[in-house]
Amino acid sequence: MPKEEKGRAVDVVLPYRLKPLTYRFKETIPKGVRVLVPFKNTQKIGLVWGEATFAGDLKEITEVIDGAPLVPERLLSFLKWVADYHLAPEGEVIRCAIPASFFRLPKRRKIEKIEEIAEQVPLSPGYHSSLYFFEKLKLRAEKLFEKVKTSLEKGPVLFLVPDRELLFYYAEILKKMSPLLYYGDLTPAKRKNTWLQVLKGDARLVIGTRLALFLPFKNLSLIVVEEEENRGYKQEEGFRANFRDLALMRAKLEETEIVLASGAPSVKSYYFAKTGRYGLSSGKKPQGEIKLVDLRENKGLFSQKLINALRKTLARNKQALLFLNIKGYAPHVLCETCGHVFDCPRCHVPLHYFKTKGMLKCPYCAYKIKGFPLCPSCSGEVLKTLGVGTERLEEICAKFFPQARLARLESEEGDFSPEETDILICTAKVGRFSPLPRLGLVAVVLADQLLSQASYLAAEKSYQLLKKLSLIAHNNEKFEFLVQTYRPFHHVFAGLKEGYEAFFVRELEFRHLHKFPPFGRVAELILATKREILEEIPAFLEPLFLNMGLEFIGPLFKSLRGKEKLHYLVVAERSQELHEELLKVQNELKSRYGNRLRLVIDMSPL
Repeated sequence: MPKEEKGRAVDVVLPYRLKPLTYRFKETIPKGVRVLVPFKNTQKIGLVWGEATFAGDLKEITEVIDGAPLVPERLLSFLKWVADYHLAPEGEVIRCAIPASFFRLPKRRKIEKIEEIAEQVPLSPGYHSSLYFFEKLKLRAEKLFEKVKTSLEKGPVLFLVPDRELLFYYAEILKKMSPLLYYGDLTPAKRKNTWLQVLKGDARLVIGTRLALFLPFKNLSLIVVEEEENRGYKQEEGFRANFRDLALMRAKLEETEIVLASGAPSVKSYYFAKTGRYGLSSGKKPQGEIKLVDLRENKGLFSQKLINALRKTLARNKQALLFLNIKGYAPHVLCETCGHVFDCPRCHVPLHYFKTKGMLKCPYCAYKIKGFPLCPSCSGEVLKTLGVGTERLEEICAKFFPQARLARLESEEGDFSPEETDILICTAKVGRFSPLPRLGLVAVVLADQLLSQASYLAAEKSYQLLKKLSLIAHNNEKFEFLVQTYRPFHHVFAGLKEGYEAFFVRELEFRHLHKFPPFGRVAELILATKREILEEIPAFLEPLFLNMGLEFIGPLFKSLRGKEKLHYLVVAERSQELHEELLKVQNELKSRYGNRLRLVIDMSPL
């Protein structure tokens, strides 16, 4: 075909786990518009990603749908960076970022088109990042209210929150500014309408969970990331990313201001603030009294000090909150005859025993066994539970305090009556605004369970959760916070007693020793395929790491929900070095295993 008849070639991204596909068209097509293209034996809607070069016999675009870009130029650049940095297929990124309804082919009516929209002049005030460190939520909200109010005079504001609880809290605080809300539970029609309102410049303030970061703002004056440390910003499905970090990059590309806010910031963010990379605004850190109970000297999970604290609280007609992050009656069941431990056959983790439901359940998948079965190893009938869960804790409380009214809160929407509860037993799902007006005691039954998490962030996450618990009733008079532990010398507890700085300094020493962020960069490789291939991968992969000078931790085999996976944690000094070497690793694995292996690279593992 002569060159003049070929037309132009463009890359088109479809909302699937695919790289861009190249098509031809006789005219120039703007980037960011939708097009109808042939795909396999049907027609699909895709997004124009950019110009391409001809390679072989190309299929032709069937129709250009939009008269103006659905995705503005700066947002498109941001999406390209997201895909490149996370070594993820571009289709997976747009499937996450753009409402699915924009890619659906209606059966009877015509496709709704994006027509010409008046281009807004970007503000370009210049990139600037700040950390607002205020422990009390009320004070932090006041500071953010003033910041948003001032910024709205210059241009639109995007206010990110990690969950619906904070979403509706700030929607109420900022209601005079007429915010739009954008979160996962919105109907497809409402998500689509919000996108279009932002695209047309009709939205001044949007409060949303992490996916709101992809809304098509053209002249943002401010991005707020409230509770920047919250793991609600971490996406674990599709391409894996921390949206706190993505927000920082979008602010850079938009050349605008970003505020990270927290009551217990991540070590990385606070380090950048202390070293001048971020601005720092902080207030007085109120230190509530914490009582540490050394379980090495006070045997049993119900130490005498805990019993005395509960008695004193109940005598004052106050409520107590007992924290234990293990659901059910016990986390392990074994046969007393042969020692067999009951595991999930799919996930290969111990089954939890739920006494009230009379069953053993897997903590990860839907596998369950009704009642206490015979031991599959020796047919023994004498089975024993090991460890304590929230059901067992409730049972123990009932023996010590038979007159107390007990309740268990194991989800954010737990069903209990605050006025009819004396002792509330809860897991980490306890909300920030738990309605407990008489709360006089919060007791962490076993803090060491938090510290045993398999993550270099274990101490940080433990400190943040314990700080959250300590602040639940910070306005109550004569409030007591008690923590039981076998490791009272740990720097997490020093931070709770002496302030965040005491925790921060010692945690930095640990991070520096192991080259963990902020002193190095880490990524997690997750490989999924058949077990026989997984078993041969270490012999192929580990020499690659060594030749590239990459330090690694692993391998770790997991079989959650019946899907067998192999995990490696890779450490390097610089982000660019890590990214370049992982790209080589990705190519080597693809060359050797092709489509038999699925590789997911998490550039910000938790």
